[in-house]
Amino acid sequence: MNLTINFNWPTGENSASVEMAQPNVNDIDMEFRVGVVPKEHPDKIAWHNSGWVVGDRDMKRVVFRVKQGDKVVVERKKKGEEEIQTRNEWDVNEEWPTEAHGAAMTVVPWYL
Repeated sequence: MNLTINFNWPTGENSASVEMAQPNVNDIDMEFRVGVVPKEHPDKIAWHNSGWVVGDRDMKRVVFRVKQGDKVVVERKKKGEEEIQTRNEWDVNEEWPTEAHGAAMTVVPWYL
C-alpha cells in the first residue's frame, strides 16, 4: 500500500493532502485504516472511511487534508483478524521538506 503526502498543498496554507491508494500483491489479505491525530487533540485519532479498507484492486482511494502540526496514522492487520500487525505514524511537521514552501509543493511517497 502506498501513502503519499503532498506537502504544502494547497500551496501557502501550511497544510498537506494525504492519499492512501495503490495496493499491491502483498496487500490482498490485509486491511488498512488511516487517521489523523490533530495537533489540538494529541490523544485522539480521527479515523477516515469509518474503519478498515481491504487492500485489493477494488479499494477506493482515501484522500484527506491535514495541517502542518498534525500526525498521520496508518494501521495494518490481516483480513478478518483483530490484532494490528503494524502501526506507522508520520508527524507532518517533522517530515515537512524544506523545499515545500511558498508556491512549491513536494510529493513524498511511502510504502506501508
